[in-house]
Amino acid sequence: MKYTGIVIFFIFQEFLYTYLAWRTGWIYVGHDRPFHLERLEEAYQSVRHGHFFVSVINTYSFGKIGQAINAYYPWGNLLPYVIIRNFLVNPVNSYYAYLTLEQFLGLIIAFYCSMKILNSFSKGLLFAIILRFSTIVMFNDYTRVDIGESWAFVFVPIAFYGLYSLLVCRKYKKGVLNLSIGLSLELYCHVMVSFLTAIIFFILLIVWLVSYKPNKRILTKVFKSLVLSIFIFVLNTLVVTMPIVSFGSGITLKFPDKEFFATRQISFGDSVTAAFNNNILSVINIGVIGIVLLIFCIANYHKFTKLSKSLFLIGFILMLFSTKLFPWCLLRTTIVSSIQFGWRLMPFAFLLLIFSFINEVDSSVFESILISSVVIILTLGSVINFINGQNNYSNNVEKPFDAYSYNLNYKTYKQSLSNNHVVRNSFYLDYLPITSLKRSGFTYNHIANINGRRKTLEEKNIVPIYQGEKYIFDNKNAVYRAELPFVIYNPKDYLLKVNNKFQKLKINKNRLLSVSSKEPIQSVEIRYKTPKNFIYARYISLVSLIISILLILYPGKVTHEKIKI
Repeated sequence: MKYTGIVIFFIFQEFLYTYLAWRTGWIYVGHDRPFHLERLEEAYQSVRHGHFFVSVINTYSFGKIGQAINAYYPWGNLLPYVIIRNFLVNPVNSYYAYLTLEQFLGLIIAFYCSMKILNSFSKGLLFAIILRFSTIVMFNDYTRVDIGESWAFVFVPIAFYGLYSLLVCRKYKKGVLNLSIGLSLELYCHVMVSFLTAIIFFILLIVWLVSYKPNKRILTKVFKSLVLSIFIFVLNTLVVTMPIVSFGSGITLKFPDKEFFATRQISFGDSVTAAFNNNILSVINIGVIGIVLLIFCIANYHKFTKLSKSLFLIGFILMLFSTKLFPWCLLRTTIVSSIQFGWRLMPFAFLLLIFSFINEVDSSVFESILISSVVIILTLGSVINFINGQNNYSNNVEKPFDAYSYNLNYKTYKQSLSNNHVVRNSFYLDYLPITSLKRSGFTYNHIANINGRRKTLEEKNIVPIYQGEKYIFDNKNAVYRAELPFVIYNPKDYLLKVNNKFQKLKINKNRLLSVSSKEPIQSVEIRYKTPKNFIYARYISLVSLIISILLILYPGKVTHEKIKI
């Protein structure tokens, strides 16, 4: 009965989290909104046309030029949106329902994992509310509209529970499964979040080794468990890692811009100021509640257990390193710059800060609900301020093609997608072959070379299909030679039909599709053929993930020995 009540409570809270923005009928301007709305559309159209696995290349989105964004950006978290969209149809309602689902899963997972770790219902409730209604989560959900990082962070508590089970409780089977599944689900959503989780867990492992000095028997068990976790993780995530590793083999690609690393770090002062104002419009911050937790932890640090002290120190250092107090600029030419933003460490810092606080504070269910109510009221205030701040942007339906500067409703949402018009959207050069960059402007504007002359293709000339495009030409002007705005990566992975007849694939020096025929060309169909190793990887991951989840749900007899903390 108690758990039924908590589920009902979370259902109410999740709708409260999105209701204020949802009821306006607008999806507000966000840093990464155009990018992720395009990704959502690609997933929706892929499944809508009868395919469970999202297309490896983008043919319904990102200009319909065959760009391989999906090969390098995980799409597992897009599938829930597809299911919701098929029922609700309206993309704005679907988006907010999707955001609501994310918050519900985040609450349930954070509550369950923290309740198990802390062995307390009330502490689990408090942990879940403080974490999921934090300014950090709101910043990613509302200000950034980054559905990749938002969904990945939902699963971080599972991985943390797994590591805790291994190192502290010595529940090796449970630890192996939770750690591998948590990291796997993160990777299905966002590569960098999964990578940072692994790095931070490695730091926690080192601290554990130094602080607790486990004996050889324990070290052996932990080491074997970690090796097994890595093995399961590799199997679970082959569907994601296989394309990343091998899709562009032999081709030099343009990867995400590392200049962000030098120009978009945040100052400590700006983050603190935003925190005191509980402001999610400016920079990522820990909010008013985070400030209160920080003061409590500092004031009571001398009373903390060894575990709480260790986690707080690591969290506090990560929090400082999230800002310009750490000289990130010195690392701008190193591999570290791949993380792009140092403040990506702040969500992990905040999670460790919350755990340190809740592990030490005594609270009844009533007190947890009371504190949670204060947190939720502050959250509602932040969302209201966010919506009011969006008045700086127009709801002008006369500007449907500017996906950056305008709030989107049902009509303008559809019109802002590149699937519904030939161009007029900003270019995304990431993951294009370097040789294609010189022609990227022509490519995104769908300017083809027809019989030696440039011609802009119209919407009627381009028909997106799953993992491909179909180009249609009328009989008014005969076409014998054409260089089309479609990027080819590895030619052996594509099938080409000209006038419904298979033809040998040719590309120009910019890796764009080139076709010719002695007869007038009426149709060209280019389709990416998923390599067999990608298909095998999909089914290996699917089976591995299902088995792992079943072993968690039906664990059998589990023995453990908890160390003193």
